[in-house]
Amino acid sequence: MGTSTEFIFSTSNDDKPSIADEEEEVNDLDEINLVITRIKKLFKDDYQVYDVHSKLKRSIKFSDIAILTRTKSENLKLFQAFANAKLPLFVSDIQNYFKAFELVIITNYLKIIDNPQQDIPLVSVMRSPLYGFTEPEFAKIRIASRSTSFYDAIINYIQTSDDELSIKCKNFINELSHFRNFSIDHRISELICDIFQNTHIIELVSGMVNGPQRRVNLESLYERAQAFETSGFKGLYQFINFIKRMQKNKYDFSQPLSSKDAQDAIKLMTIHGSKGLEFPIVFLIGLNHKYQQADTTNNYVITTKSGLGLTITTADYRIDSLVKSYCNFEKKLQNLEEEIRILYVGLTRAKQKLIMVSTMANEKIIPDFQNKLDAHNQLPFIDKSNAISPMSFLGPELFVHQVNTLCLSDIDRELDKEDKVHYIQVMQLKSQASVQISNQSRSDLSDKLLATVKTLYNFNYPFQAATTTTSYQAVSEIKKAFEYPNDKESDNSKLINSANKYLMPISDQPAFLKKANFTGAEIGTAMHLLLQYYDYTIEYSPHKCG
Repeated sequence: MGTSTEFIFSTSNDDKPSIADEEEEVNDLDEINLVITRIKKLFKDDYQVYDVHSKLKRSIKFSDIAILTRTKSENLKLFQAFANAKLPLFVSDIQNYFKAFELVIITNYLKIIDNPQQDIPLVSVMRSPLYGFTEPEFAKIRIASRSTSFYDAIINYIQTSDDELSIKCKNFINELSHFRNFSIDHRISELICDIFQNTHIIELVSGMVNGPQRRVNLESLYERAQAFETSGFKGLYQFINFIKRMQKNKYDFSQPLSSKDAQDAIKLMTIHGSKGLEFPIVFLIGLNHKYQQADTTNNYVITTKSGLGLTITTADYRIDSLVKSYCNFEKKLQNLEEEIRILYVGLTRAKQKLIMVSTMANEKIIPDFQNKLDAHNQLPFIDKSNAISPMSFLGPELFVHQVNTLCLSDIDRELDKEDKVHYIQVMQLKSQASVQISNQSRSDLSDKLLATVKTLYNFNYPFQAATTTTSYQAVSEIKKAFEYPNDKESDNSKLINSANKYLMPISDQPAFLKKANFTGAEIGTAMHLLLQYYDYTIEYSPHKCG
């Protein structure tokens, strides 16, 4: 079954003012919304997926869909957006692990167990679904004690009031006191386990959207606490500082879900992580994210091919040498080659449907892409070497197809009123110069191809006799063979036989032709060489072969 390809992108008003970072963040959210909308449309239309096990088509499931990104920097945004849209999402590697909702609650709880005189963590825990305090309740507590810490304000409210809020505060303080006393003579991992059991947070997050992922995140924290203590470190305060260092260094604690946990969820992973995997439907996003350029500010650069390039520095100026400029260009090409390989992996993960999603600043970019292809419908080398994002490679190939603009009412989502959503559907990523063949022309082409194959198969080489004798015969050896042998030569019959070899047909096959069976590797090598050197522009005929 062939793979169909869609490209969906949005463009905004040319005059819309924006700052670069803010614009990139808005574009990311727009891109995520496009993905969510397209997924909902697939389910609304009851899209049919081919099942390789039953050999039949069936209705789409969440587990049929994979979302591939270049990096995992946007995984947290995607995770939160899909949770808001009530779509199950399995994130194989989520960056900013400690910013996940459930981890914020637990880490803040650990902070106030260690020191309850911290207003922000305290309010965060109280406001969480574990206790459900509201903003009016916080205001009521604060009004009763304006000049103390919030923890002291809670204690004061409990002592001076006897309403329902006072009972709610008392229950919270009692549970906090229990955890504080428990932490004195128990390990950190045991404290975390006790928090899980008493607050029922695992049950709470398991019932939320992406519950399996949230549960695994909490279990991962428990395992890290065990590893922390096994390494010889002790104390809740030290563990909290350890978490702070991990947050500062953006260290990732997240663990992948098992296939059982992610059995019916949309999968989000990096393109690197998808190597060797295939999915019925693949969304490829982040196509406009800029490539990281090689660092050219150092005084030297080293490459394996060109060697060492230095910056010329004097009292008056600092300039790159010609060798360094070439080395920088060589490194840039190497990086682009790696990016192309990664892009190729992303484009080939879909078994049935590939959907590429992107956002663009304005519609003026479309003609720029359309004018980049040369007379042979190829992207010139100068444009390839100056590529700044995956769209630099894909854009010229995609925008030769018809661009259809969707109305906002057709996509069921909120965009800026000046935004436009464009939709391209192509069966293959190829230029418009490739003519679509009708059924009749396909039949004619098949007949011509069959006739050509038969002609080549029945072809007889007209100079077959020349292939059975040696191509080189020494005159002296031939003359010697016809001379009357003397006594000395009669004794040496081998010499005569040696001369006759130039006059007799070759009967023995070369060693490489005697081999009957070839290994899979040898056949694969031969096939790759054929595909590499075969000239597809020439129509071969028996006369040309001869």
